[in-house]
Amino acid sequence: VHDKAINRNQLINHKMKNNQLNHLDGVCSLVQSLSIITVNLNNAAGLRATARSIAAQRDTNFEWLILDGGSTDGSLDLLAGFGSWLSGCWSAPDAGPYDAMNQGLRRAVGDYVIFMNSGDCFHDPGTVERINAILACHPEVDLLFGATILDLPSGWQIFRPPHEPQARLRY
Repeated sequence: VHDKAINRNQLINHKMKNNQLNHLDGVCSLVQSLSIITVNLNNAAGLRATARSIAAQRDTNFEWLILDGGSTDGSLDLLAGFGSWLSGCWSAPDAGPYDAMNQGLRRAVGDYVIFMNSGDCFHDPGTVERINAILACHPEVDLLFGATILDLPSGWQIFRPPHEPQARLRY
């Protein structure tokens, strides 16, 4: 028995620091919906890596949308094994990746959006779980960003920590 009470933000932070965040234990409200938007054009190998990363997530509270620019390399064929994870997939020529991202935004129903291009992967199977936990406990957050790890062809990795925000924006 603990003598002092801790608030739910402290509990989540403690669990996150100690890698004990397997579920929220009811300490925070449920997060609004999360949309993951993947854009692709003739990058079947990258799309496969992204699909595997998404399918490995323990928390499935998200929708996954793919916008393909009309691939001819079999990119869409490989998605047959990931149908239960996929919320929507559209393939047609577009005006480039930013046009595809905007098409994805128009179709997304999530309150929060992750742009995860083909070839991008989550760090580990608990990434979406941690994102949803943070957003559930901090509903005032409009923008959440984290670190990036670049895997180089040489086998080396470059870690890019998130920068401190220059300003806190609200709309």
